Amino acid sequence: MAKFRTRARAVDLLGKQQVRDEVTAISELLRNSYDADADEGLIDVDTNKGRILVWDDGDGMSAEDIQNNWLTLGTYSKKSKVVQRTRKGRIKIGEKGIGRLAISTLGDQLLLISKKRTELKEDSTWALMYLHWEFFRNEKVFLEEIEIPVKSFGTLKELLVYLDKDFYELKETLLSNLENLNIWSEANSQRIRREITEFSLTSDAIQRLKINEIKNGGTLFYIKNLEETWNWTLYNTKVEDESLSKRKYRLEQTLHSFQNFIELFDSEIKVDNEDCFTPKISINGLSLEHEESLSPEEVKLYDYALKGTIENGEFYGEAFVGNTDKGEPIYLKREEIAHGLFNKNYGDCGPIKVKWFFIEGYAALSCISKKQHETITDKLRNIGGIFVFRDGLRILPYGEPGNDFLEIEERRTRRAGRYLFSHRRMFGYMEISKERNPHLVDKSSREGFVENKYYSYFKTIAQNLLLWWAINYLQSADKDGRRAIYIKQMKEQTKREESYQKQKKEEEEAERTYFKEVNKKIAMFDKDLKKATESITNMVNNTISENSFFELFSIEDTQKFRDKLFKLRKDLYKNIDEIQKLKVDSNLRYDHSHELMDDINEINYRVDGVREDLKNYVSEELNKILLGFEEHAASVQNKKIKIEDIDSQVDELLKGNYFSFDNSTEKDQLETIEREFGELKNIAIELLQKEYQNRREALNTVKERCKHELLHLKKSLKELKRISFQSLKNMDTELDNVNKKLEGIRETIVNIQNLELDYYDGLRGSEQYKMLRKLILDFGKKLTSENILYSDDEFIGYLKREVSLYRDLSAVGLAAELTSHEFNSLYGSIRKNVSLLKQALKNTRVLPVINNVENSFFSLEQLHQRMSPLYKQTRSVRRSINLKEFIKNTLDYFSTDLTKYEINVFNHIPDNLVVKEATPVLFTPIINLLSNSIYWLLNQEKKEIHFYISNDHKHLYIHDTGPGISQKDRKRIFEPFFTKKNSGRGLGLFLSSDILQAKGHELYLVPIGEETRSLGGACFAIKFKEDILMEE
Repeated sequence: MAKFRTRARAVDLLGKQQVRDEVTAISELLRNSYDADADEGLIDVDTNKGRILVWDDGDGMSAEDIQNNWLTLGTYSKKSKVVQRTRKGRIKIGEKGIGRLAISTLGDQLLLISKKRTELKEDSTWALMYLHWEFFRNEKVFLEEIEIPVKSFGTLKELLVYLDKDFYELKETLLSNLENLNIWSEANSQRIRREITEFSLTSDAIQRLKINEIKNGGTLFYIKNLEETWNWTLYNTKVEDESLSKRKYRLEQTLHSFQNFIELFDSEIKVDNEDCFTPKISINGLSLEHEESLSPEEVKLYDYALKGTIENGEFYGEAFVGNTDKGEPIYLKREEIAHGLFNKNYGDCGPIKVKWFFIEGYAALSCISKKQHETITDKLRNIGGIFVFRDGLRILPYGEPGNDFLEIEERRTRRAGRYLFSHRRMFGYMEISKERNPHLVDKSSREGFVENKYYSYFKTIAQNLLLWWAINYLQSADKDGRRAIYIKQMKEQTKREESYQKQKKEEEEAERTYFKEVNKKIAMFDKDLKKATESITNMVNNTISENSFFELFSIEDTQKFRDKLFKLRKDLYKNIDEIQKLKVDSNLRYDHSHELMDDINEINYRVDGVREDLKNYVSEELNKILLGFEEHAASVQNKKIKIEDIDSQVDELLKGNYFSFDNSTEKDQLETIEREFGELKNIAIELLQKEYQNRREALNTVKERCKHELLHLKKSLKELKRISFQSLKNMDTELDNVNKKLEGIRETIVNIQNLELDYYDGLRGSEQYKMLRKLILDFGKKLTSENILYSDDEFIGYLKREVSLYRDLSAVGLAAELTSHEFNSLYGSIRKNVSLLKQALKNTRVLPVINNVENSFFSLEQLHQRMSPLYKQTRSVRRSINLKEFIKNTLDYFSTDLTKYEINVFNHIPDNLVVKEATPVLFTPIINLLSNSIYWLLNQEKKEIHFYISNDHKHLYIHDTGPGISQKDRKRIFEPFFTKKNSGRGLGLFLSSDILQAKGHELYLVPIGEETRSLGGACFAIKFKEDILMEE
């Protein structure tokens, strides 16, 4: 009876001859690790050592498994059409039982060492197999004639001893295959003997075996005599040709073929880290990472998207125009897409899940920003395309560079309007399953699907969907279609965005210019002030010295002399006012630091002081001149001359215009306003005329009373003239009385003149005048500007600070929540690995260290669990909180610092005091106050923090013995961004107060001297609202 016999060369034909290149081989080996329920799979190529390590921490194999499964082609478990699931629930990838032969493409010698995972670690065994692939390339050898040594060991120690002392036994068994000299050439036989004889295991391989021992399972493939076809050093070179670039990209993509990252990022589903497989590839020390892969944010950047399912020749799901942030989806019920098929059910390969995304070629037509468009289109040139996944694992080569399996670019070249989409402006995937799509099977070479009628249906139905999406849904050929409307909207949006960016840039430039000028003015202030003061002082002295007062006026011209001094003083005051140009006008549109505002206020205060000093100096000098003139006049007067002089002075006063309104100042002001305000002068003039009207009414009353007194004095003088001077005994007394009355009237006139000067100074320097001038000038500039008209710079500045504040807070909150999520993911892995370490090192001196690490991580987890409610403050629920216990738990967060810096904390809260409130509402303020106290206690001799309650239980006090808070800073501590810490943000107290206030409570700083206890330092208090206090 005849039987089939298999030549050993069949193994080579099924393995090396079927594998495209080293990338395909590595992908296949990592998939085998995935099938073995490994958490980690490693490919480590080291050409300097002449070896490749293929390692995983999966379930491993026993000697029986190696014999009956690994060395048996077309194994039963993978041949079955029943979907096979692993211990972790993974669907097995392998189907034909020949994927393991891919390892033969990497090198000629293979040492396989594996530890079989068992429930009880003591039941686990180690297995070893050794072979040389050259035995399977000899056409004269039959498969059953080759002896392959396989051994089993109970412990790792036994295995390592054997590898060190007795490994020659396996070499001898393997060399026995060369005994038949008739079937081996001498050269080939000598080469194989030399390679087997020189075979040895490196120390890094031994370390991997020790990790398998700790993890209680896994497999190591140790490969020597590397295949010379693959030039591994090219992966480390900086100069890459196109072929190498594609191969390197394909190898990097292998790292992402075990996770559908588009589905992960688009759906925001949680990853089960217990079932996470992490592939790693290292080539001569270079760890490969796919840096160009799309990020979670970039997956959400697109103009059009199609998400749904193809089933029975129809599509149903959602369509998006604009990304999810720009528009709502349109739900599609059943769309027929089977046109062009002989029968819509013929070759139906089963349901196909689809998620496709497309980006317009020009940024101006896209809904994403110009920078985002540039970034993602650059990436898509290298990684764009449609991927295919089965049960969450990627099927190669679909989506690789140059693999346009849906012929998107070829069809587009025929007619761009009909075939809208471009392969390199698309990304997305098609998802199938082994269970629901059993007829889509892999080629033996692992290079895509077998091209049967089911694959033809798979490809055609996808092409039809692309065509329906472009023609029927987006109406790309219609000038009034959805895409045309969308493009028009995007053009308008781009125009608005460009306008906004221009305004923003101008705003930022104006802000930079403003602060530059302010800082320059501050830096030069002392020098400019000194220069201006000296200049004005010299001008005053020169003006006074150049006027020859006594020579120009006789003693009868006293009032004219006074008028001359008044006009001179008025002119000098105007010149002195020029110093106000040194003041710094703060534009509240921009956010000023507290230090800068202090500098500005100090400068303006100093300018006002110097201005006042200069005016006082002028007044003193002119008063000295007036006093000198009056003394000179008095020395030459006689009694009669005094009477005549007084009489003439009264006449002069009555004839003069001192009791009419002086329009010169008003005229000067109106002319100034006309120059400054132009067409807006009427508004300003009307306002200032009302002010002058009020002044006239006030001053006229005083002037009328003064004029009446002068007339009465004139009448008295007439009576004195009728009396003989010789017969009047008390002439001196009467003259003195008349002079006193006249001097009183003169003082009244001087006061009237001073009131006019003071009003002029007050009007020019008043906040009303400055604000009116600034508003009108700014308004005039804004009316002639193309930018948006803002009505209140101070309010805008406040809004900008608010936006900046909440942007920072949202970023901090998002980072904290992401960190929390990552912590939860990592903690399970850490706990598992620590447990493995404890088992492996239980009989060593290292065990206490491991126990300390475990306890530390347990404490860290407890602290993290207490913080977790803070990430969802808005949805927190009020609950009963024992205040003393709550503070005690909160102190745990600072236990390290409190111990390190020897800070004593006293918790005087009653044991039975309970408040009903959400945990985050109390946690955030208390932890902030604690942090502040610790910081300010670091350099104090007495380091204490006290928690105590008021007698009515309505006030919780947090009191420390630190340096306290100065009276100046007490007014600012609750302002955002105010801080005295070297690296503080200035947000803690602001947010704490805001959180408490939102819930009806109050956070305040107890005034100095009103503290309940005499501890010094800072004392803060939380005043609870009425309805949250209760007692157990």
